[in-house]
Amino acid sequence: MALPARRHRRFRGRPGAQCPLPRGLRDARPAMDQFHLRRQPPPSRLRAGETAAHPRQTRQRQKPRKSVAQKTAAEKKARRQVTAFSIAPRNHKSLRKEFSTMLNPTISLKTSLKNGGAVAGIFVCEIRSPNLAPLLDAAGYDFAIFDMEHCSYTMHDLSYIIPGFRGFRCQPLVRVPAVRREFFQSVLDIGVAGIVVPMVESAEDVREALAMMKYPPEGRRGLSFGCPHTLFQGQDRDAYTRMANDNLVLVAQIETQKALDNLDSILAVPGLDVAFIGNTDLAISMGHPNNLVEGPVRDAVRHILKSAKARGIAGGGNFVNPEFVGQFYEDGLRFISLDSDIERLQAGLQAGMDTLRAGLPQYAKPAAQPPKNSNF
Repeated sequence: MALPARRHRRFRGRPGAQCPLPRGLRDARPAMDQFHLRRQPPPSRLRAGETAAHPRQTRQRQKPRKSVAQKTAAEKKARRQVTAFSIAPRNHKSLRKEFSTMLNPTISLKTSLKNGGAVAGIFVCEIRSPNLAPLLDAAGYDFAIFDMEHCSYTMHDLSYIIPGFRGFRCQPLVRVPAVRREFFQSVLDIGVAGIVVPMVESAEDVREALAMMKYPPEGRRGLSFGCPHTLFQGQDRDAYTRMANDNLVLVAQIETQKALDNLDSILAVPGLDVAFIGNTDLAISMGHPNNLVEGPVRDAVRHILKSAKARGIAGGGNFVNPEFVGQFYEDGLRFISLDSDIERLQAGLQAGMDTLRAGLPQYAKPAAQPPKNSNF
């Protein structure tokens, strides 16, 4: 079949003109060059930046050099883009150094407690969100205690939530189920600011918890820098271990009659930061109603707070009614937990519905219905 004249003229004078390439391969310049399907222009006709194999290749444009003022403006823009909770660019070493670990001594709970300040927080039992840290920080909370004793948090859940607290004033703590190494090591390597130990009944319980929480020579915690608590960065071993030992917070819960009987020996252990009162379990153990207005439980709470204050240890407690905070503050209450995320969420939802019913009487409260298909 004869080629059209125009197409034939296009390949006239070139090798292989009688057998032109298919249309899909006409732009395959490297293959054409390899088989000498294109004439090579003489060197005198090549422009700067072109090669004989690719004469149509344009030379690369060099980016203009930035002036000193432009470089300074670019650096300032990069600094503005780096937030307190984002990973700083590699060329900003000063910013990386500031947040090189999860623990920040300038905003640590231990520093505040040592200075006699009061800190307020909340127990977290149900919320599983990486945005929990900025939410609590915006509300003004100083700490959040993730409950692994009564709630269903796993290490996978915590590894998803805890890193979000980096750079915020609100600090994460974890209440472990028991004083065992597998709970302490994994939780600490995630990057928590402290450990809450339930059901402490003797001085030996406190010493065992301190040993698993602190690095040698003060304890026997294993050392690993390839974990989230160091942001996967190498650290100066001696400097980091000293900083961690000095800033991690140990909270011991006093919530049984046996703990109340051994209170003096428990508080005498060096390194204990907070004596936290579990008044609900304490009342059950004592065999009295959980009455914080008057009675034996209230007297026991005040005794624990005053004894801890005398030894320079912060007293702590979880109170559904914030009015009790003012009553126990003079006794030494400094580590204050305002109930849990469940109670706060329920209270907020209930308040919204009460406001609706007050403004709209026609919206009556529905009668409670028994659950369907219930086995209980």
